[in-house]
Amino acid sequence: MLLLTNSMQAYFREALDAAMRKANIHVTETAQVYVVHLLNEFSRTEVVFSGTDYGENISMALMFDRAMSADHLEAPKIYRHLGDISLYMLGFFRESMVKRVVSHDYYKEMGAQAYLHASSLSRAHASHRAALFYELYERFNDMVLVVENVAKYKQITENN
Repeated sequence: MLLLTNSMQAYFREALDAAMRKANIHVTETAQVYVVHLLNEFSRTEVVFSGTDYGENISMALMFDRAMSADHLEAPKIYRHLGDISLYMLGFFRESMVKRVVSHDYYKEMGAQAYLHASSLSRAHASHRAALFYELYERFNDMVLVVENVAKYKQITENN
C-alpha cells in the first residue's frame, strides 16, 4: 500500500506542477504539499464524502454550524475539512455541480471562509498552520483553478 500511496502522491505532485504552470499560478511550497496530500487523501471517495468523522455524510451548512459551536480544538479540524471539500468539489466536479441547488459561489465562499476561520483559530497553537490556511483563503479562487487543471491533467499531457 505504501508504494501505491507514494506513486499517487508522485502523480498528484506532477499534476499539480503542470496545473500551476498552465494557470501561471504560484503558491508556497507548504501550500503545494498540502494540496498534494489533500488530493491523495481524497482519491479515496469515503474521505471526500464524509464529515469530520469517518463515514459521516453531512451538508456543508451543518458542518459550518458544527464548527461554529465546537470547542477550540475541534473547530479548526472541521473548518479545514470544510475548506478541503469545497476546494476538491469545485476542482473535480464543477460540471456536475451545475444541476445543484447550491451555486458555485456558495461553495467558493464556504471554502474560503472555512480556511479563514481555520487560520484564525490556528494562530494561537501553530503559526505555520495559520499561515497555510490564510494562504488557502487568500488564494482560494486560484487554487480552485489549479485543482480543475489537476483534474484535467491526463487530457493536458495527452494534448501536448
